[in-house]
Parts: sequence; C-alpha cells; structure tokens
Amino acid sequence: MKVRKLHKYSSLVFAPFFLIVTATGALLFLKGTGALSREQIKLIQDLHSWEIIAKYAGIVLVFGVFFVTITGIILLFNKKA
Repeated sequence: MKVRKLHKYSSLVFAPFFLIVTATGALLFLKGTGALSREQIKLIQDLHSWEIIAKYAGIVLVFGVFFVTITGIILLFNKKA
C-alpha cells in the first residue's frame, strides 16, 4: 500500500479522536479562570488523557499522531509516495 493511502486512511480513523483531544485541551486552558468546577475539570482531564476509556488508551493516539505526522512529512518531500 502506498504511503499516501496509509496517510489518508489513518487520518480518517484518527481524526475524530484528535478533535476530542484538541477540544478538551483547549477547555483545559480555562482551568485557572474559575469557569469550571473541580468535577468538570476532572472529567475534561480524563477525556483528554483517555483514562475515562482505559488507563493507557492515550498511547494509541500518540502512535496515531506520530504515524500521521511521519507519513505527512514523507509525502511533503516525496510527491510520488
């Protein structure tokens, strides 16, 4: 399978999860403003780290980010990949 297809399909699979991580990360910036209760902060942190699903589920997303980034860099420098 070509790098372009791998990049395309892995991006499609991981995109919803990346959106959740970025949205919860943005919400965590409100942590020090007093706009969120402690329970809300805990929920957002658990969603952000994926500990609400499984203890180390976030590791899968880390590998997803690395894979999509590496294949994107390969495509940037090798237009025929």
